[in-house]
Amino acid sequence: FPSHDTTEHTILRQAGLKLQVPNRNPAVADRVNNLNAKIYNAAGERQLFVHPRCKHTILCLTSQVYDDTGVPDKKAGLDHIPDGLGYLVSTLYPIVNNQPIVQHGFGRQ
Repeated sequence: FPSHDTTEHTILRQAGLKLQVPNRNPAVADRVNNLNAKIYNAAGERQLFVHPRCKHTILCLTSQVYDDTGVPDKKAGLDHIPDGLGYLVSTLYPIVNNQPIVQHGFGRQ
């Protein structure tokens, strides 16, 4: 039995799995927007497809509701699959800030 200071990551790594773990979780709004954009973005593109046999995944993705602040409502119990999928999408396809980089300072360029 693992000790109290053994994490899930440690157990998985000891089993030979390679983990890709971000330094921090994305903001909830970013994660939700990122997942939604992969499913169907403003340009009408679909980049994430769910097999028709994944009926529970489809149910969760199409039935997820949000509270007044835009956070997924967890009361219905349909948030686990969209949350997990959102973390995967955000890790593999992080939102990139397209703002220009402005450098301030001294010296020659």
